[in-house]
Amino acid sequence: MRSWRLFCGLCVALLLVACGREMEDLESYISEVKTRPARPLDPIPEIAPYVPVPYMSAELRDPFVPNEIFNPEEPEPEAVVAKSGPRPVTGREKEPLEAFPMDSLRMVGTLQIAGVPYALVRSGEPFVYRVRSGDYIGQNHGQVQRISASGMTIKELFADGTGRWVERETVMALSNAASAAIGGK
Repeated sequence: MRSWRLFCGLCVALLLVACGREMEDLESYISEVKTRPARPLDPIPEIAPYVPVPYMSAELRDPFVPNEIFNPEEPEPEAVVAKSGPRPVTGREKEPLEAFPMDSLRMVGTLQIAGVPYALVRSGEPFVYRVRSGDYIGQNHGQVQRISASGMTIKELFADGTGRWVERETVMALSNAASAAIGGK
């Protein structure tokens, strides 16, 4: 037992001797770095004097006045605007999926009944709706154009602020969880 204590004491003494390093070279390097002269600083860049720019609001177009009023040389009758271009269908009953914004809807599958392709669309609530070509979907007068196994194409109508409607095609892809379940990517 006594030899064991002696052995442990020698090991501790050796470790303490091994940990004690001489630091003279480090101290000499630090003192040499401190005695070096500091490099000169770059001069402060000159700042150009401020020159105010006059604001002439009378020469600019008023952003709250429509172009037709501001530019009377380019009048466009409202009758021409109302008759030309795409317009939403009025007088029809709204479908259930028109109550939801497009970004809250997810296509979760497809099916075919009597040769007619249908898309299965999940809304924000826990319901799944069956949609076919020609049905309306989303809050921007979206109408389903085509349905495929990978997604569906929807034609939406947006008001451009001048009384016209702009048509935009949107593609709703089959959601990743649904495509993984059927063996897709």
